[in-house]
Amino acid sequence: MITFKLLLNKQLCRLNWCIEVVQMRYAMPNPELIKSTYYLRLHVPKDVAAKAKGTTVAVPVGDIIVHAKVGTVVKLSLRTKEAAEAKKRFLQALPAIERHWENLRKGPITLSHKQCVALAGEVYSVFVEAADENPGPPEVWNRIRLADQVARTPTLGPFAELMVGNPKPSARHRMEERFGGFRRRYAQTAWPSCR
Repeated sequence: MITFKLLLNKQLCRLNWCIEVVQMRYAMPNPELIKSTYYLRLHVPKDVAAKAKGTTVAVPVGDIIVHAKVGTVVKLSLRTKEAAEAKKRFLQALPAIERHWENLRKGPITLSHKQCVALAGEVYSVFVEAADENPGPPEVWNRIRLADQVARTPTLGPFAELMVGNPKPSARHRMEERFGGFRRRYAQTAWPSCR
């Protein structure tokens, strides 16, 4: 009787282990074949779903960076029809998305002056690398300078006719168009009148 109970208990443990392995197999994300192309498709974790919706995540896919919009899922093409290459690209892309979730969990961080200077140095080195050997014709730089000046010029923005009272002109809209999310911190430090 005791050996029968032990044997039954062992079989149940083995069965539970098999069920856990099968569940783990299906819980692990894998590349998804849609028509003839492989895709990365991941559900957004529930704890960051509200913060993640509408954000964009930069994901390395092969030799390029792909920007994917986050909704209830993140879905992007792995740009391959081969299963082995899709698995490699999937494993390359997955950590970038998981870092995005982790950064959303942590929230914004305050950088020290030293960290800001280091980031500015990285941006500067990208500009130097791109234009060091051949900066291009002066007309290009004149257009860039003009576009920067236009972006800094305060206006009432696209909804001026909907504003009530005496709205104060601001460069926010144009700066956002020109520089994106980087604009906010940049404008507040470089041009206090843009606030």
